[in-house]
This record gives sequence, structure tokens and C-alpha cells, in this order.
Amino acid sequence: MSGPTQLYRAYDHAGTLLYVGISLNTLNRMAQHNTGAAPWFPSLARVEVQEFASRKEAETAERSAILVERPKHNICHNYNQPLIGSRDLSEKMTASEFRAALAALHLRQSWLAERLCVSTTTVNRWATGAAPVAPYVPFVLELLRERRDGIRE
Repeated sequence: MSGPTQLYRAYDHAGTLLYVGISLNTLNRMAQHNTGAAPWFPSLARVEVQEFASRKEAETAERSAILVERPKHNICHNYNQPLIGSRDLSEKMTASEFRAALAALHLRQSWLAERLCVSTTTVNRWATGAAPVAPYVPFVLELLRERRDGIRE
């Protein structure tokens, strides 16, 4: 199916992101999670829903959200261990995932370009999809995310 699809984020009372998923109907999907298959469901306090025009767009956003936001109970795309040495290098970061990571980390393209010793044009090409994201970039973004999380704690 390629029609409108919803991306949902499930949070507990403390605001911890428990799970990210996609569905044609989030309400029905929550009922399925409530059957006991989802260990996080008893902790559920609120759900945020985002609409996407197609399943493909929702899948891309889901993968990005899981990669960047690291929900507690997702398995697929959730690299709970540091990405260095554990990320499949054949799994390329898309332009959409790259943009989502920059936004989630509040990074400017020019700042990242300077730190990576590449041109701002190169980073812009990664963000627009005009050039593939360099294979090392997900690792760098993961390290920046871990550093940010460590600073906030």
C-alpha cells in the first residue's frame, strides 16, 4: 500500500520515547500493541502522530526517527550500541535521514562542513541527495548525538 501513512511516537509519563512506528491507522495499531505483544504499552502515557502522503515517506521518516531519537523499545534501525563497528556499512544514510539528523542535533550544514573538513557545497549535496552521504557521516552524527546526550545528563 502506498497511500497516506501515519508515523507515531509513543512516550511514557516522564517523556521518554518508548517506541516509533508507522501505520495506516494509529488507533488500530495501538489496540494491537495492547494485546500484550508490546512490553512498553503499560507505560504508555501519550502518542504523537505525524501524517505522510505515502508509506515510503513514512518509512524514511520512521527510520530517521529511530536512528536519531533512539526509542527505548525499537529494535530495527535502533543502534543502541555505539555505531562504530556495529553499523552495516552497506546501509547507506539517505538525504532525508541526513537532514533529519542535522535537525535533531540542531546542526548547521556550514558547522558540520567545517568540522569534517569538507566544503559546505558537499554537505548541501548530501542534504539534497545530489551526492551520496559519505559512509563515515552516520558515525560522526552518532558521536555528536552521544556527546550531546552526555552533556545534557
